[in-house]
Amino acid sequence: MKKKLLSEAVRTARARIANQNHPQYNFFIHYTFVVVNKRLMGFGVNREGRPFYDGFGYHKTSKIHSEADAYNKYKGLIKSDFSVINLRFNRQGMLRMAKPCDCCTAFLIAVNCSTAIYSTRTGSFAKMRFN
Repeated sequence: MKKKLLSEAVRTARARIANQNHPQYNFFIHYTFVVVNKRLMGFGVNREGRPFYDGFGYHKTSKIHSEADAYNKYKGLIKSDFSVINLRFNRQGMLRMAKPCDCCTAFLIAVNCSTAIYSTRTGSFAKMRFN
């Protein structure tokens, strides 16, 4: 995935953090960007609410995870292969570990996501390939 897409995703998320514009600002600030045809389509965030999808291990009383939120918002634009960029930040805008949890990994595989790029606690990025 091109560095330009990663930079754009980080810049977009940091701008929202600067304005404290995240529903979980005081807890875990997660963003998942959907990438289709090498373009950012948009993003989802973790937030309060019941999970959209059953059967992946999400607890019924857990929050909506950013991966599921992003897919639910943009699934109509996904015609074939897609990827995600997962970002987690602290309130100072520093990148933290955003590796998809086991539930989200199972979910991303089920919806035919090909790759997840995620931030690490050192501020770098790692990649998971699903197919």
